[in-house]
Amino acid sequence: MGDAGAVAPPFTGSGVFKGVNNAVDLAEALQANPTVDAALEIWGQTQTVTGQRLAVLGQQMEQVWI
Repeated sequence: MGDAGAVAPPFTGSGVFKGVNNAVDLAEALQANPTVDAALEIWGQTQTVTGQRLAVLGQQMEQVWI
């Protein structure tokens, strides 16, 4: 959850955002899927996309500041 799930540069300000959204997304996935395995599969895919987007955001912010 949060920073343990995907690491983005700290200046993106995403640590708390990721932690809260990880928990909300996991709860929604568990409610929407018939098994825990199915829920975790869906949840994991969405968290990977979020992590990738934050990594790109961090790279873009770094380039602007440099």
